[in-house]
Amino acid sequence: MTPNASPSAQLTTAGTPELEWRLSVRLLRTGAWQVLGFASLIAFFSALALLYFLNLARWSQGPDFGWSVIFDLDRTMISQVHGEADKAGLRVGDRIVTINGLKIARYSDLQRVLERGVPGENIYTVDRAGESVTVTVPNRSAGWPRAFERFGLTWTLSVGFFVMGAVAYAMKPGTAASWAFLIAAFHAALWIMFSFTSRLSPAWLSAALVYAWAFLPAAVLHLAQAFPVERAWFGNRRMGMWLPYLLSAGLLAAMLFHSAHYADVPKGLQVAAYFYWIAALAVFLVSTVMASVSSSDPLARARSRIVLLGTAVASLVPAADLIAGMSGYADPISRPTINLVFFVFFPLSIAYTIIRHNLFDVDVYIRRAVGYGLMTAIVATGYLTLQGAFSALWLGGTGGTAVDGMYPVVFALLVVFLFNPLNRRIQAMVDRLFFRGGVDYKRAVSEISQGLASLLTLPEVISRLLSSVSVHVAVEGAGLILLNPGESCQSFFSTGRAGAVEDKSASVCLSAGDALLTLVARERQPITLADLIEAPRFRTARDSCLPTMLDLGAALVLPLVYKDRATAVLTVGRKKSGQLYTREEVDFLRTLASQGAVTIENAKMAEALVEQERMRRELELAREIQTSLLPKPREAGFPVVGINRPAMEVSGDFYDYFELPDGRIGFALGDVSGKGLNAALLTAKTSSLFHCLAKEHHSPGKLLAMVNNEVCENVTRGMFVTMVGGFYDPATGRVTLANAGHQPPLYRAADGRYTEIATEAPPLGILPHIEFAETELVLNGGGLYMFTDGLTECWVAREQPLETAGVQRLIDELHHLPATQRLDTLVGRVLDANSGVSAHQNDDLTLLIVEAAGS
Repeated sequence: MTPNASPSAQLTTAGTPELEWRLSVRLLRTGAWQVLGFASLIAFFSALALLYFLNLARWSQGPDFGWSVIFDLDRTMISQVHGEADKAGLRVGDRIVTINGLKIARYSDLQRVLERGVPGENIYTVDRAGESVTVTVPNRSAGWPRAFERFGLTWTLSVGFFVMGAVAYAMKPGTAASWAFLIAAFHAALWIMFSFTSRLSPAWLSAALVYAWAFLPAAVLHLAQAFPVERAWFGNRRMGMWLPYLLSAGLLAAMLFHSAHYADVPKGLQVAAYFYWIAALAVFLVSTVMASVSSSDPLARARSRIVLLGTAVASLVPAADLIAGMSGYADPISRPTINLVFFVFFPLSIAYTIIRHNLFDVDVYIRRAVGYGLMTAIVATGYLTLQGAFSALWLGGTGGTAVDGMYPVVFALLVVFLFNPLNRRIQAMVDRLFFRGGVDYKRAVSEISQGLASLLTLPEVISRLLSSVSVHVAVEGAGLILLNPGESCQSFFSTGRAGAVEDKSASVCLSAGDALLTLVARERQPITLADLIEAPRFRTARDSCLPTMLDLGAALVLPLVYKDRATAVLTVGRKKSGQLYTREEVDFLRTLASQGAVTIENAKMAEALVEQERMRRELELAREIQTSLLPKPREAGFPVVGINRPAMEVSGDFYDYFELPDGRIGFALGDVSGKGLNAALLTAKTSSLFHCLAKEHHSPGKLLAMVNNEVCENVTRGMFVTMVGGFYDPATGRVTLANAGHQPPLYRAADGRYTEIATEAPPLGILPHIEFAETELVLNGGGLYMFTDGLTECWVAREQPLETAGVQRLIDELHHLPATQRLDTLVGRVLDANSGVSAHQNDDLTLLIVEAAGS
């Protein structure tokens, strides 16, 4: 069964916004439309990529004009020159005015007027800083290497962009983040591919760049709503998702109305598209920064930091290139392909965080990257400053070759005794600053192992285990659920006080078949909340397991495995620092769980041994009490003789006989259903009732009716007693008896004939207020044998019980022996025969004989 109390209120860690947890796991339904959309995007992009590649092959066979241009809104400017164009005198920054005498006002003009023959030439009139210059450039065959350098690298890069999106979606199908990233990767790939082209065939391919400029911002805004946390803009997530696409559709229609070539689109629309793209990227980065700072979900914070780190790396070279160009050291637009290669780190960081849900050690890696970069800069600056200052002081104030030769030695000593200690102090400071203090987990495991080894009771072990988790990992809560097959639920949770553990088995009870417990027992590996939310292998178990994990307030669950069997589940809440678990912490918890499993089993075995010893002592005492309740043996010749051989420590059979003041002898023999202490207690109660009541009531039928009423009032459900009770008058040889559902007694006459004294009454303890018929007989030198089914059902050969006929044969064989010896010998033979067939006596064995003295 699922938790039967309100575990959210009891176990969810304080300050955890439950709504955000649940919003973060909301998934899109992976329906046929998504599968169709995924396949359609792949097919469409593959077709465009193939067409571009065919154009690339065609360009390799065409001319190399020796230049590249950019269309800077209202001008056609040369961005690169090489080969024949460089030799002829074209320069970077020249603005093309005419080609072959025809004015170039639009990109389509350039494509139309160029002479593409090889050999052939083109005559360019360019504006160079206000001066008109005419240059004639001969055409040379481009060849595959040159064509691939110009256009193939960006084609490869664009394919890589799209593959990243497709792989992320394939590994995490159905999630809002993976779908949004796939769409963004598709549009980014189109933008990269068609930003670097020559004349395309078919001509409509030129519109792909216009489409990419219009819709890439909408795809980025879509991604900003789904990653790193889902957001609902305008109070409506669907409206917030579709509104940017509607805006992009309007922008696309306006641009295509003017031209299918992006370079020929009016300046105002280009500016609008450019600022739309910048605004979308800014929104995404701001959203990511906000998530890294304010989100209560540690997974969202870690993802945001990775994306920000990827953004920083992606911007590093392009920014340096731009600064260099602005400083005059290099042309900022001369290496666009190299800049785009670094842009890969931006989508790569997003894809990584979507695919990887268990971001173990991400915080550590980021802090190390930043922290050690900072420390390296400090150390390098300090080293150079120290060297420069010391050199100035040493060499500036002294002179001479001998003194100068001592400089390296003195500086080395200064480094060893001054700089290295300073370096270590800075290292320690950075460690404290960026790692927020560490725990020596190896030492902690050693101390915990020693502590656990000294504990024997289960409550002490559980308390030590949960307090160790809370202290060494600093979590908001921890719990332990014992998996006891066939037993009631046992759940223990730390209360926040040192070493204090509360048994919440009554309020937080998970059945043995609970989906989460079953999953953890099957996996035998730690499972994080992120695993359950995002790992594809848990897709089928997500709906059934996630509510339980959220109700338990668990960010991580670990199985305690003993001899290949999960014996308990450790639930661990979120860290108080709000960070994700590191790999070292998970390994520590795994080790702790492994040792805890052994210690818990040892504690259980110790408690079981203590319980067994207690039970043994109790059973011994019960056996002594039960034996004391049996009648003491009388002198030889007493007319009633009995024997009892229990199958276990205590017996569920009983017999009794006693003398009454009038000379008669009361007797009884009974068999209680079941074995063990409950059966023993009921035998004692029934025997005692009969013994006491028989002193006042001398009718066997009424006696059994009175005992039956008492037993019916107090007997445990399902238990009953079969019993024969009666009186024997030695003076007359008359026996009066009544039978309550017991095996029919055997009367052996003096001539050796047997008579079964049957009964139709039910056992005691089943129906109250019933009557029991009485039977009278005179022994006349014969004997009355009463016995339990432990005698007749005892095996004397394989699959062959003794049965009543076998009992009769044994009585006949041993009839010449005195009654006491006869019973001992009969029971001995039966048990000897049984030992050859079965390793244990299966049931209690009891006999009672009533016969006249001297028979």
